[in-house]
Amino acid sequence: MPQIVTVDGTVDSYGVAKVWVVSDSNYHRGAGVDLCFSDCSVPSRLYGERPDLIAKLERAYLEVCSRLAARGFRSSWVDVEFFVEEEGEGEVKLMEVNGRMFVQMTDVYRRVRVVFF
Repeated sequence: MPQIVTVDGTVDSYGVAKVWVVSDSNYHRGAGVDLCFSDCSVPSRLYGERPDLIAKLERAYLEVCSRLAARGFRSSWVDVEFFVEEEGEGEVKLMEVNGRMFVQMTDVYRRVRVVFF
């Protein structure tokens, strides 16, 4: 099964995207449920194990954000989830795009005292 990761960042008022962090989405199997989201690990273990995949994820994130910005999307968080196959070259597939912050990361965002918009 592919790993599910989330790339979080922002698109500023000029339409320029910035990656904040890649996190691992952790799932468990529940009663009557194939997979149920549990929590996330920050930063992703891929930073240490597969920096090549981190680079692919960041490029994919920036491409998604540039397409959003081309359509007028500005001054917001962007949370993008990807499926990652770690075998061989490593394949990255888009899963979901959210024009908002990843709510489980709220505390992390609060701790980073940077003006970005």
